[in-house]
Amino acid sequence: DGRLKVHFSERLVKLLRENRQLLAYGYAVPARIQHTANTAIKFYRHAIVLKQVANFYNSIDQQMLKCQQSMMLEAALKFEDLIKHPSKVVGMNVKTQKKNKDEKKQVQVTWDNPQVLETYISRIQQAAERITTDNRKLRSLHAAMCDKIANLMSIDLL
Repeated sequence: DGRLKVHFSERLVKLLRENRQLLAYGYAVPARIQHTANTAIKFYRHAIVLKQVANFYNSIDQQMLKCQQSMMLEAALKFEDLIKHPSKVVGMNVKTQKKNKDEKKQVQVTWDNPQVLETYISRIQQAAERITTDNRKLRSLHAAMCDKIANLMSIDLL
């Protein structure tokens, strides 16, 4: 459907929560579980940021004024290109899947390298911030122009 989805196991979130609670109560947590929880913590932070970026991507068209979308097109296309082609980020491990011959390829960014994932997240955050900043500027200018037009309409020409 063209929407971004971030998959991070809710079971890992539950493991993190329960591990934290057990440690707070003073229980000894086995080293293997502690190691898994520590690894999950590294990626949980990234999952939250990626979910925020996915939400931004999935709702950006609603945040832009229709009359200004063409002005934002280039930045939006660059952002979408970065999202759709994560392999352009150096070292990115990307899997492509094709469910059947009628569907488009599905690009998946994997979680196996935290440094590369951080680079990717940084890149898409910068692109999202650029779009947000540009959109805010355009909305501000649009509001200022509307105010000036409203003021012009109140001037008596006779």
